[in-house]
Amino acid sequence: MELSGKVLGKIAVGIIPSITNSVLADVLRRFGSDYPNVGIRIDEAYSGTLINWVMTGELDFAIVNNARRKSGLATLALLDERLVFVERASSKHESGPIAFKRIKEFPLVLPSRRHGIRSIVDEAAEKAGVHIVPQIEVDALAPTLKLVAETELTAVLPAIVAQKSMSGLMLRTRRIVEPMLKRQLVCVYHAQRPLSRVMTAFVDVLAKELKEAMAPASG
Repeated sequence: MELSGKVLGKIAVGIIPSITNSVLADVLRRFGSDYPNVGIRIDEAYSGTLINWVMTGELDFAIVNNARRKSGLATLALLDERLVFVERASSKHESGPIAFKRIKEFPLVLPSRRHGIRSIVDEAAEKAGVHIVPQIEVDALAPTLKLVAETELTAVLPAIVAQKSMSGLMLRTRRIVEPMLKRQLVCVYHAQRPLSRVMTAFVDVLAKELKEAMAPASG
C-alpha cells in the first residue's frame, strides 16, 4: 500500500493553545482530505509540557514556541511570527505602531509566566528596563479575546491568533516596535525517533496553513 502512494499510519501530535485556537481546524480539514487513511491524536498543552511528552515517547512530535536546545531533542523551524498589541476596535487611542515601552501604560491581560508568550514579553521588558505588570492573568485565549473586545483591557498576542479573531470580534491590532516582538514556531521530536512520512506530511500541511494565515497580517 505504501508503494501504491497511500500514506498510512497513526500519529500523536502535541500543539500549543495559540495554534489549536487559530489554524488547527483548517489543518485537520486539509490533512484529512489529503490523507484520509491516517489517524490523528491531538494533545494541547504548554511548550514545556509538550516537550517532556515528546522526550518520554507519549507524543511523536509537537509544535511549540522557541524551544531551547535540549539533549536528545531535534527541532525543525516552521515560522517566525510577530506578536501584536490588541485592543477593542472602538478604542480612542491613536492607531499605528506602538513602542514596546509604552505597553506598560495600558491595562493588560496576559498569560501567566508558564506561558511562552509571557516569557517573550518579560524578557523584552527586562532588556528594555521597563516593568510590565498585567492587570489580569489568563491562560486561555477565548476569555482573553472577549475581555479585550468588551473592555478597556489590552493584550499581546501572536499575529495569527489576532487575525483569525478579528472576523468574529470587534478588535484591532497595532504593530509593536522598538523592539519588534516575535516568536519562533518549531516542530520538536526525539532525535532517535525521526519523523516518518506520515508525520512529515502533517508538518508540511501545518506549515502551509500557518504561512497562509500570516499573509493578511504581514502588512
